[in-house]
Amino acid sequence: MILPKTTDDLLNRFRSDVADPLEGVDDQDPDSENLWKTWEILQYMTEAADAVARKTNSIYKTFQLAVTANDNEVALPAPILDIRCARLLTQNVVLDDLAQNRMRDGGCWDYGTFLQNGTFTAKGRPRNYVRDRERRMLVLVPIPTLDDTLELQCTVTISTDLLCGMPLPFRELPDVTLMLHYMKYLAYAKQDADTLDMSRSNEFLQLFTSGSMDREVDLRQQRRTPSPIRMEW
Repeated sequence: MILPKTTDDLLNRFRSDVADPLEGVDDQDPDSENLWKTWEILQYMTEAADAVARKTNSIYKTFQLAVTANDNEVALPAPILDIRCARLLTQNVVLDDLAQNRMRDGGCWDYGTFLQNGTFTAKGRPRNYVRDRERRMLVLVPIPTLDDTLELQCTVTISTDLLCGMPLPFRELPDVTLMLHYMKYLAYAKQDADTLDMSRSNEFLQLFTSGSMDREVDLRQQRRTPSPIRMEW
């Protein structure tokens, strides 16, 4: 298939695939005779883009967030899914992930010593971040004493609804194909006598599920250097 590049392209491709060409009584109501209204397809498209991003980790983005002295919380932008690397730019420190259940045991390395006490109150140069303590918030450990900038390299989902005339968030055919599968899964599950077809809906869900797993593996292999092989003697 020719790669759709915009939401309009994908709308047309979807309508072609499901045999629901745009048909209305006039220009003011161009989809009045359609099984699926344009606003519904755009809603399916938005949900599909989010699903592809979450299942395949295919969209990367780098954020730079302000760190304020004596404040250990940094608000996270909503689209962030997974943090791949966290770094304080001014102090040139890479931060390690620390789970909430380990905070009570200590989590800050200081000249080779793992601090066992004062994790919640200690101040200094942050060495760790905790993501599962506050919703949509990173907690820095220890509490920073200097202003800085936190650079986060992340996988993300889409940050806005998809509307007519917008570029698609994906530029490769496998990702757009997965979007179509997910859109059809939602469309055929619509609770309407003329559209409901759970057999087709489940078929497209299975295509999406298996395809997204394969796509995630492909992307991971493309983007990550293979681990060296150790020879055993």
